[in-house]
Amino acid sequence: MENKVSVEKLKLIYDGSLLTNHEMNAEDVANILFSASKLLKIINSEISENENFIDIKVKANFEKGSFGIELLVTIKTILDLINNNILSPITTAKDIIIMFKNLIRLCKKFEGKNNKEQHIEINENGNIVVNNPKGGIIEFQYEDEKTETVENIKKTTKKMVKLYCSMDARKNLEDLTRPMINEGIDELKVLHNNKVQNVISKKDLDFYRAPSEIEVSEIETRTIITVFDITTISFEDNYKWRLKNTQFGNISITIEDNIFLKQISNNHIKFSKEDQLKVRLRIEERKKTDNKNKHLYFIEEVLEHIKYQDAYLPNM
Repeated sequence: MENKVSVEKLKLIYDGSLLTNHEMNAEDVANILFSASKLLKIINSEISENENFIDIKVKANFEKGSFGIELLVTIKTILDLINNNILSPITTAKDIIIMFKNLIRLCKKFEGKNNKEQHIEINENGNIVVNNPKGGIIEFQYEDEKTETVENIKKTTKKMVKLYCSMDARKNLEDLTRPMINEGIDELKVLHNNKVQNVISKKDLDFYRAPSEIEVSEIETRTIITVFDITTISFEDNYKWRLKNTQFGNISITIEDNIFLKQISNNHIKFSKEDQLKVRLRIEERKKTDNKNKHLYFIEEVLEHIKYQDAYLPNM
């Protein structure tokens, strides 16, 4: 057995006129220390794939007109060298702090949204997205100094989403912002490597409140070639047609092949009863935390329009 140790400093600095003398209510200080320690430990448990021990020490750190707390985050990873069980990347104290900073960014980017109209999803690039009520989507890209493959990025963003949806993590993050409820405490700065990485201002406090529930889904996609019978043709509702075959049954499918749609619009393609379509089909499976998975279907390209009489024409 061997231990690998990493240590990082993280500063939390509260600014405002109430803190001119570097004094803060004792209960607020105790709450900050407890919440910061608990949140960093939650992050460690979520992202570590090895056996890690996390230790957090604190010392007061003051600047003009502020109240600062410096945290020393230590991660000790136990490596099993005898059995060569180092199969996953080693989590460092820096990784914990980077995840902490990204959690703050994500709450601000998504404004702490938790309503059912804004499902959280991970797209094919590994970025986290929600629907924007004003149209389109809001997309969040995880910030890290390491160059990662898309597969590794997706692993990280899955953990990021899990943290965002963790009531325990969100409650402790909310508690870190609680002193700003007081008049005269206007913002919280997060410093790492002696640089300001995040700023939480009083006007954005609502973004960091812990929600009662968040609906989350992860998208997995696959593409196949298949043949469908045409049930219902539609030129409205985003070109959602009803198609059926023995594999999928009778399903609603969105047509994305603009060339095919234009040919129909120009009357270059006409349909008869029992015609078929050979298509390249994309299946999106949206996996939710409540295990109520949802499947969406998209025709990326119509490969062939099979007329009924052609399909059953005897070979000569």
